[in-house]
Amino acid sequence: MPRTRDPAWLAEVRAPGPNGVTFFVIPHEGLLRAMTAVGNGLMEDDVSPSLFTPGCTAYAGYDTGTFANMTAVRAYAASQNARSFSYTGNPGDGNADALDIEPGLASPSQGPAFWSAKGGSNVHLYCSAGTSSTVISYMQGAGHARSAWKLISAHYTGSHICGPGTCGYPQADATQFTDSYLGRSLDATLLGAGFFAATAPPPPLPPPLPSFPLQPGSSGAVVSSLQADLNRWASAIGLKVPLTADGAFGPLTAAAVKLAQAYLRQAVTGTVSQALWNELQGPVTAAGWAGMSATPYLAASFSWPAQGAVTDYSLDTRNAAGVITPHPVTGTHVPGLIVGRPGSYTWRVVPKGGAASPWKSVSG
Repeated sequence: MPRTRDPAWLAEVRAPGPNGVTFFVIPHEGLLRAMTAVGNGLMEDDVSPSLFTPGCTAYAGYDTGTFANMTAVRAYAASQNARSFSYTGNPGDGNADALDIEPGLASPSQGPAFWSAKGGSNVHLYCSAGTSSTVISYMQGAGHARSAWKLISAHYTGSHICGPGTCGYPQADATQFTDSYLGRSLDATLLGAGFFAATAPPPPLPPPLPSFPLQPGSSGAVVSSLQADLNRWASAIGLKVPLTADGAFGPLTAAAVKLAQAYLRQAVTGTVSQALWNELQGPVTAAGWAGMSATPYLAASFSWPAQGAVTDYSLDTRNAAGVITPHPVTGTHVPGLIVGRPGSYTWRVVPKGGAASPWKSVSG
């Protein structure tokens, strides 16, 4: 904004860009027509709103500090049915639209702080065209993609918006192309199409995958997720009092884990393996003997997860004399597994470490 500025800064913004090109300053009326035709706009800004020209897209001033003048700027903008726009030199001022990065005000490294002050929404950074690469680098280093904020470059070499195809500097969303517009002490900025389109922070990253086993003393978002899953399974596993999802793996969480392990026929350790985590992340499944079937060939399937290459369960048969014969099965459980031979039997299923099912009679 027209005021006492650093001489080195002024010399930089008045020098041609990397490709050496300079541009004409298009007369005001022609500039307005040209900008309207391509969906762009023109913004004026000054310490004194009395210098403003009617008909612009927007008018800018300072939000706080020595040059604060937004009350007058907003009033003039309203009289022109135009937008108002505010600058600040304070990176903590989340009410302003743009951070002014130049000597005596903000520095390139403070762009991320301004992002935080605005919650990542509608962030604009103003700097000299020659400093724009540095500003972009600081923002990218903080994880803020160039597409998520707007760059206003200062380059006083005529009517243009900075970019590789114009002056050779990085692409800007708007360029302040003069500080003496219409022969006055008046800044003028060409606005690219969509300059006032809202920007928003990207969605949050998904929580990190847990490192197994989770155990007493573990903490953080993954433990909160575990506690929420245990609460979701509460009625199935017999958890009477829901856990507080506070992210702390304490005795109550360990007790709930043991209930889940017993219900899902896993080793009852109180620590969470990858297998238990995966099971609890899925839909709640009903335990018991639903889905079992009996045919002349004894067959069974059930919902208990496999225990590995050990005896998972046994199919017991009982003859008329009451003699019980176990038929142990090892390895991965296979629904519909055939055991025995045709005939008349009474049978039951006995899972590892669990209660037997009722006896069931079948005839072959």
